[in-house]
Amino acid sequence: MSAQNPLTPVVGWRTRAARAAAVVTVPVLLAVLALVDQGFPLARVDLNDGAVWVTSTEHMRVGRYNMQVEELNGGLVTTGSTFDVLQDAGDVLLVEPATISVVDPAGVTASAQVAAAGTTAVTMAAGTVAVVGDEGQVWVRPVSTLESLSVEQDEPDVDVGAGGTAVVARSGVAFAVAADGTVTRVELVDGQSTVSPVGSLEAGAVDQLTTVGDEPVVLTGAVVRTLRGTVTLPEEDVVLQQPGPASDRVLVAGRSALYEVPLDGSEPVVHRTEGSGVPAAPVQVGSCAHAAWASARGSYLRLCDGKAPTPTTSRTCRAPTR
Repeated sequence: MSAQNPLTPVVGWRTRAARAAAVVTVPVLLAVLALVDQGFPLARVDLNDGAVWVTSTEHMRVGRYNMQVEELNGGLVTTGSTFDVLQDAGDVLLVEPATISVVDPAGVTASAQVAAAGTTAVTMAAGTVAVVGDEGQVWVRPVSTLESLSVEQDEPDVDVGAGGTAVVARSGVAFAVAADGTVTRVELVDGQSTVSPVGSLEAGAVDQLTTVGDEPVVLTGAVVRTLRGTVTLPEEDVVLQQPGPASDRVLVAGRSALYEVPLDGSEPVVHRTEGSGVPAAPVQVGSCAHAAWASARGSYLRLCDGKAPTPTTSRTCRAPTR
């Protein structure tokens, strides 16, 4: 069900951006570093529209930072200070506690909006969106028809119950995992959901969920659970990688290390950084893994196949001032 659009485009965004620099947060910085990395020719990078979306919860704004011209060139005012932005190629969603807005990246306007009160998670990839309700209901829809979703009236595609959640893999297939370990696959075929069982993980709360290719990976405290094995890490303040391409291992970032955890449950490989800080979710881009921390030292680590890890201290990205 579509809702009335309360979002307002930011008028004169370029002028305001010129007066105050906008700091790019660690997760955004990580995405930038993964794309514009030393030794990786810019001409080979698909930057889509050349923009990075940045947020300011203090000012309740979402801004589009154009990397090519180094300028904030568009933005929206949100309805509150709790929100997030999801982007996959040309698809952009603004997720707020009570609404999900489909953002037109060309005009930086909300083209459609869905009432989403009572939802706890929204993920998107390859034109597919998964919305998770607070009681474990999972709705899977194409981005193109998301505005027709009514979480109050539509039957969920899957119900994983309390403690479960769902995520969309890079392929566009959604995976829902219940607290008892049951894994369900939801694939859109001609816009309609096809549901099939996958198998089971070791039971436990689903604190975090990601995918490596089309294989779901769950994090419960310090325990990494897959369909093939279980690994306990030496620390609990860890973050799973963002959904990525097929691999035989999953990336997990701790406060001072990047772990490569084999999906078969064997011993993880540990790559220490030079500092310690709150980790962002690692990403895999091509043959290289990228991790970042909110730390003055050792804030970025690049790990490429067949090469030694490359730790660096990253600089904060700011919009240019005039």
